[in-house]
Amino acid sequence: MGKDDWDKWPNGDIAVHPVTRWHTAIFMQGKAGALRLEYALDQTLKQFGATQLVLTSALLRELAGVLVTLANAMDEVAKETPKKRLN
Repeated sequence: MGKDDWDKWPNGDIAVHPVTRWHTAIFMQGKAGALRLEYALDQTLKQFGATQLVLTSALLRELAGVLVTLANAMDEVAKETPKKRLN
C-alpha cells in the first residue's frame, strides 16, 4: 500500500489514531475470532472510537505475523537511528 492510499488529515499528514485497548472474543464454535480495537480520536485522549472486526484463525495468524514483522523492523530502525544526547 502506497502512502497516497492512506487516509489523510486536512493538512495532508497520514491520519492515525493511537490504539488504547483491545479485546478479543470467539464466535461460531471457534470458527471466527473477534477483535475490538479501541483508539483515541483526538490528541487529548478524551474521545475514543472503536472498530470491531471478525477474522478466521488463518487471518488472525497472518495478521499476528505481519505485526511481529512490523515490530521487528521498528526495533531495527530504532537501533540504527543515532541517539540524541541531552546536555
